[in-house]
Amino acid sequence: MFDTPVSAETDSAETASRPLASEQPASRPAASQPPASRPLESRPSSSRPSDPRPLDSRPADSRPSDPRPADSRKKCPDLLANEITTLAGHLNAAQYRFLKLLEEFDREQGWAGPGVRSLAHWLNWKCGLGDLVAREKVRVARALRELPLIDAAFEQGEVSYSKVRAMTRAATPENETQLLNIARHGTAAHMERLVRVYRRCRKRQDTSPIETEIRREERFYCFEEDDETMVLGGRVSVEQGRLLMKA
Repeated sequence: MFDTPVSAETDSAETASRPLASEQPASRPAASQPPASRPLESRPSSSRPSDPRPLDSRPADSRPSDPRPADSRKKCPDLLANEITTLAGHLNAAQYRFLKLLEEFDREQGWAGPGVRSLAHWLNWKCGLGDLVAREKVRVARALRELPLIDAAFEQGEVSYSKVRAMTRAATPENETQLLNIARHGTAAHMERLVRVYRRCRKRQDTSPIETEIRREERFYCFEEDDETMVLGGRVSVEQGRLLMKA
């Protein structure tokens, strides 16, 4: 008998113990498991290197696009100023149209009705205007009837409603040219102060010299303001002051 090497016997035993490919049981398919998420530190960074420069110093092409609509983006001051002044002109044109309609409505007495006391009362009721604002609108609308130069300048947009309102407190057909010239080159606040001083001077001219001298000795003055109030001031004796306080 021939002696079989040990290695050969081991290989034949392993071969005999293995089942044939046809005899192997069907293995169950492995359950599909999601790939384990890697930690943030281990994830590869974007292939595009980050730019260390600030956004303002980057080229325009590399800056991120603004997702906001164009209307909500910040506008430069010059564009805002142009838009504001244009809108102010539209408002003045609308004010002129409103006053002309109001003047025609006043001539036709369209506001008259049960419980309505005046056109200003109708404006307060129908348009939601305050009493003082409504009275000023009516006053200016009526004053423009006798001031054709100011009316034409207002219609053409040369002067604002605030300037027209101030001029109509002192304007007459004789002096509207001078007032209009000042209004074209001055501000509304300047026009208000000028008209206030002009009215005071005109009241003093209408007063006799004797009455003016008496008022100087008493050091007492009073005048009406544009908001339909009266300003009182002066220096009087103690007795007169006490009587004034009791009154």
